[in-house]
Amino acid sequence: MRLLGVLCGLLLVFLVAFVALGGIGMVRVLAGPRLPARPSSLTPATDLAYLREVVLDNERGPTHTQFEQFKRLIDQGPPPQSEDELTLKASVALAAFDNAHSTLTEPRMHRLGIRVHWFADGLIIVKAAPESAPFVGHKILSIGGRSPEALLQAARALIGDGTAGWVRYRSEYFLTAPVALQLLGASVEGDRVPVELIDENGITTSALLAAEAEIVPGDTFREWENALPGDTHFKTEHWQTLLKVDRPLPLYQSEPSRLYLLRDLPEQDATYLRMNGSVDSKEETAAQFTKRTITTLREQPRKHILVDFRDNYGGSYNLSLPLVKAIVRSSAPEAHIYVIIGPNTFSAGLIAASQFKHLAGNRVTFVGDDVGDALRFRSEGFLVTLPSTHVEVYIPTAWDDVGKGCGLFDDCWLPNKFYLSGVGTLAPDIRVENTWLSYRGGHDLIVEAIFATINRDGSPSPR
Repeated sequence: MRLLGVLCGLLLVFLVAFVALGGIGMVRVLAGPRLPARPSSLTPATDLAYLREVVLDNERGPTHTQFEQFKRLIDQGPPPQSEDELTLKASVALAAFDNAHSTLTEPRMHRLGIRVHWFADGLIIVKAAPESAPFVGHKILSIGGRSPEALLQAARALIGDGTAGWVRYRSEYFLTAPVALQLLGASVEGDRVPVELIDENGITTSALLAAEAEIVPGDTFREWENALPGDTHFKTEHWQTLLKVDRPLPLYQSEPSRLYLLRDLPEQDATYLRMNGSVDSKEETAAQFTKRTITTLREQPRKHILVDFRDNYGGSYNLSLPLVKAIVRSSAPEAHIYVIIGPNTFSAGLIAASQFKHLAGNRVTFVGDDVGDALRFRSEGFLVTLPSTHVEVYIPTAWDDVGKGCGLFDDCWLPNKFYLSGVGTLAPDIRVENTWLSYRGGHDLIVEAIFATINRDGSPSPR
């Protein structure tokens, strides 16, 4: 009887501690979202009402003011009549939370037959449908009579006040959608948008670009793939890309279909490895790649390790964090680690990159641009698909904090309190971005900056 009493007491202590540390949040996520009844009439308008209820019932962390603003933005104006209008209205409302994970992960809008990407010196067409193929590689001077830079500032209404890099990256989707462009103040003629372009020789061109007849679903966290050579993602199999897979490419663009890449660079006494997502790939799991990396670092020890996380858009840090620890522990003690980061270093990718600073200390140098989110952000939630349009939305439920770190009794996701450490800041030590011309020429200014640091004597650096 006494033993039973002790066990019951221990169980009570465990339950109290579990609740106090935030365990209820984990239980809530594992149980799945609370979903409203499926509407009897499936329309974009009923999808908006469904979204409103899902967010208010499940989202955790926004302030009262943010929730009130979300409701106001959802309720004001006429109900949406199309997938475009639903995506637009939902994006504006979710932007009230100023949280990059509070977003439509698979928005649905008619888009122009081009895909664009921001470089250090402007917005460039990196891929185009056959009818717009002559414009691939051109820089955009204006869209609908407004400069890309002006539209970028206006795009915060659809994205929120996130980091500058994340706003720039997310704008690439909306700046190719006529309905969004019209909201942002561009001149739109039905489904057509006038653009002013300039090529690498300084020759300007005017064109009237039309929206595609079919809505092709986007992917909020993987739109960067449009800039890959020969990319066929998102039903663009017959589109023209500026870069081709059969030409020399920089390491970050090599074998673009592979999430993971591991290369020995003996001329620089360096090892390069790339992880474009904290997920398992088709070719090998993250655990297998980590094991392969450990073997390489031990059998071919190098003085310099280049870790490319610039496009590590996230997934699960349980898959990427073991790689980080393996690199720090398996490389030679005198080896220096260069971690490449940028606006697409996001979510679990951002978390993994941050832990290099904690684990490697003075052995690590961050190179590139600012990461895609604040170091304290909300995620750890679930995906919900709207019944009519099949637009997908992510609902965050808990905080991650790799800036200050998570205290035992704060509102962080429970595992983070034991597995992650705060690192203060995560600004690049060497700030460099690729340009229009470097992209066209197949050069990576970021890796070249690392090589220049390694080769202080000015010896030539390979691609």
